[in-house]
Amino acid sequence: SFLLSDGSLDREKLASLVFSDASARKRLNGATHLPILVRMAAEILWLWVWERRSVVVVDMPLLYEIGFQRFTSPYTVVVACGVETQVARLQRRDGLTRAAARARVEAQMGIGEKVAMADYVLDNDEGVDMAGLERAVWDVFGAIARDSRVGAGWWVVGALGVLGAAGAVAAWTTWRVLTVARGWLFRCCGG
Repeated sequence: SFLLSDGSLDREKLASLVFSDASARKRLNGATHLPILVRMAAEILWLWVWERRSVVVVDMPLLYEIGFQRFTSPYTVVVACGVETQVARLQRRDGLTRAAARARVEAQMGIGEKVAMADYVLDNDEGVDMAGLERAVWDVFGAIARDSRVGAGWWVVGALGVLGAAGAVAAWTTWRVLTVARGWLFRCCGG
């Protein structure tokens, strides 16, 4: 089973499966990405319209893999580090073996591809001066905030399109999350 005794998801067991089986990862992504994007779009719209935030930062590891950069225009920012740094950080943070950490890194698009598509790149490799990185973050944020294309007025059309789609599929999304994902966990993965 992929559930712990308290009924919560056994994330470690699920991760072990999806990072060793590309087909299982694809099925899980298919069951979870739409509900996540719908929720994210609603939160972004809230920040733009009701809280009047001109810049919203979306921290999304799979931004390019799922094509969400279409909705983050006019800018994307990639915080980059080398593969070995990624592996070491995953090992430290999550207590993973080197092989498990490397499998997670290799399951994503390569950092070189992401850097090539980014408008701004921030270097966060091992040994980077954190004060310098913080200054670079604020410099990028300032440059983006000063751009006349950035702001609630420019973004609302795109966000409303996302939210409109979200509203239209809300019932379907709820059904999919509750039945398809659960069925996938229990039937397809031996849960």
